Amino acid sequence: MIKIFCNCLLCCLLFFCACNSSNKENLKKNGISKFNEGKYEEAVKEFNKFIQLDSSDYSIWIYRGKAFFSLKNETEASLSWNKAITLEPTLKEGYGYRGILYHYQKKNDLALTDINKAIKGNISDTMFLLVRASILEQKGQLDAALKDCNTLLKYDTLFYDALLGKASVYKSMGQFQRAKQIYDIAIKTRAGDPIALNNRAMMLEEENNYIAAIEDYSKAIEFSAKEDDVHAFAYNNRGLAYFKVDSLTQALKDITYSIQLMPKNSYAYRNRAIIEIATNKAEEACADLHKALTLEFSKDYGPEVDKLFLKHCKSRQIP
Repeated sequence: MIKIFCNCLLCCLLFFCACNSSNKENLKKNGISKFNEGKYEEAVKEFNKFIQLDSSDYSIWIYRGKAFFSLKNETEASLSWNKAITLEPTLKEGYGYRGILYHYQKKNDLALTDINKAIKGNISDTMFLLVRASILEQKGQLDAALKDCNTLLKYDTLFYDALLGKASVYKSMGQFQRAKQIYDIAIKTRAGDPIALNNRAMMLEEENNYIAAIEDYSKAIEFSAKEDDVHAFAYNNRGLAYFKVDSLTQALKDITYSIQLMPKNSYAYRNRAIIEIATNKAEEACADLHKALTLEFSKDYGPEVDKLFLKHCKSRQIP
């Protein structure tokens, strides 16, 4: 009797394990499918269900982090990638994605440490090499950044993202003509791509070529979807360019629309405040400067807004 009971129990356990394993694989498959479709919230639900059954699969934590990062939830993305690294300390992918998050947060020393662990001599990982080039550029290590871009272009001379990276480095070097040449190649490589158009326009602004910049920003707006970040950035940037050519009404209209699209962009509030100061709208300017400071403009871009606030809004308290 005991033997029969034990055999039945064993059969039940084996059946349960088989069902559990099958269920996990379906959850994983469904989660990845939802992620690839851009349905990140649904993907997270599937990954969380998987984790309730088995929290030891590092690949699920990687995907969960990617989904949360796409949802701009930095806390959960960080938690997920930290967990993946804990489960598999030699996991290059975990360090790579965490490095991208650090770079996004402007923690470039931490970012570079993680990205170097992810690359570890393997220059075939294009995504992490591109990120390292961007980190090095922001840290002022321009020759090293250019070297990473050239390494990528050695294998594909029309690699679009590497072209953008190289143009950006040349711009940081003050070599605007060479930067423009690279941007031109990138735009021909991927006709109508708004990122290259927006970036070329920003460089044209630095050369005080505002009319040409406005043309590029307008094309970037035309070729980007309303929900894309670059759409809001292009409106904000075009507004500032309009301000530089004294088209104040159009400038204010563009930047206000950009803020509607991306209400947490501190730089847009800074730009609108500058126009409001120029048009003697003191109350509106102070409100926008206050908002920019609340959104940590100073942390990201320096003390410019603090100085404007002290100069034009003396009766108010800096947040």
